[in-house]
Amino acid sequence: LALSGCFEPPLSFAPPGVQQQSSYSFPLTTREKVDILFLVDNSNSMDSMQGELKRRFPQFFKPFEDLAAKGTYADLHIGVVTSDYGAGASGVANSCTASGPSGGGDQGRLIAIGKKADPACKRPVGGNFIRYRFGESPEHNLPDRQGLVETFTCMASVGSSGCGFEHPLESVYAALHNQIAENAGFLRDDAILVVVFVTNEDDASAPPDSDVFDRNHPEYGYLSSYPRQTRFAVMCG
Repeated sequence: LALSGCFEPPLSFAPPGVQQQSSYSFPLTTREKVDILFLVDNSNSMDSMQGELKRRFPQFFKPFEDLAAKGTYADLHIGVVTSDYGAGASGVANSCTASGPSGGGDQGRLIAIGKKADPACKRPVGGNFIRYRFGESPEHNLPDRQGLVETFTCMASVGSSGCGFEHPLESVYAALHNQIAENAGFLRDDAILVVVFVTNEDDASAPPDSDVFDRNHPEYGYLSSYPRQTRFAVMCG
């Protein structure tokens, strides 16, 4: 009985062969334009992280300098936005204004000079972001006698007095999407977009009319980003 259940299926194999072989070559297109947007958390726990970021600015730019030494010249736009977007319909006491119709926080606007920048800092010429094209004679909008790293440091010194309910995702979305006057010209259709998040908190982005940040709603628990965000303010759609 056991042997009667075993059989060899009638398998057949197609003989190997080449039907057609063609060769194609495709030119590689080098995209030298890069738009780099830094989201820098400016809540009250960020001083040390911002300090580390500023110390490492020269390292960030070194690969571009190395490419320029070999004849590849990157064309950069560099902007900074903060995580402060206000907090819902009411705002809260810890540096958060309401993000309702009148808007709260920085609302995704590019920061030309951070609140904690050196008083001697100067803004980029003609805008709120850096334009810098590497080359034997670099083209840029840096202010007089203020280099690339120094100007970037001035922009990114945003301080730590912003809203503790951080809206990094909403701020970046607004910066790139909302047609903000201060951001005009930053985003280019033919450039690679790079977004760098410098933060140590979960995202707390919420609609401007949300009541999740309102201290008059004790049913949401302790007024802190973790319990309120994770337990009551995550919407799956």
